[in-house]
Amino acid sequence: MKDHGLINNYNTSDQSSYIAQANHSWNITDPRISQLFSGTINYYWTVFKGRVRLTTSNYCRNKQADDSSIVYRTGNDIHFSRIHRMFTINDGDSLFQVFTLASSTHFIYETANEQYDYNEIEMGMISGGTTTCIFNVKQIIEKCVFYLQPNAYATFVRLPNLVKSS
Repeated sequence: MKDHGLINNYNTSDQSSYIAQANHSWNITDPRISQLFSGTINYYWTVFKGRVRLTTSNYCRNKQADDSSIVYRTGNDIHFSRIHRMFTINDGDSLFQVFTLASSTHFIYETANEQYDYNEIEMGMISGGTTTCIFNVKQIIEKCVFYLQPNAYATFVRLPNLVKSS
């Protein structure tokens, strides 16, 4: 079975999807992260979760492929974002820093008789008013598609996979 970008494949017993391997060290420091955590902080350009590659948005900036757009879970809520930083503390589990969208909303389409709310599409502004969120690699659900317009309006699209759609 092909994984099609689904990272936490709930329909199989494949535990390899929970193994994260940090690769491509990134020699930087981030004062915001250093203020939050003590210990040795190592930053990475890429992390593999099972067979799925995740990258920072900086790593993808001039490349054809972008593996930095993700869907992740906090509590019972699902969010869309791009990975800003990937790091470990004292060589522990991989942690991810993202910036949430300011004023985000789901795509809503209205006809004369009905209204459709597509929660697989989230839109919002990327601005200084965004909030930082840090979470564990296990909270990442899957990769998604990202499009940034010149006016800093971002659109994330979660594509249904074959397992969930069949």
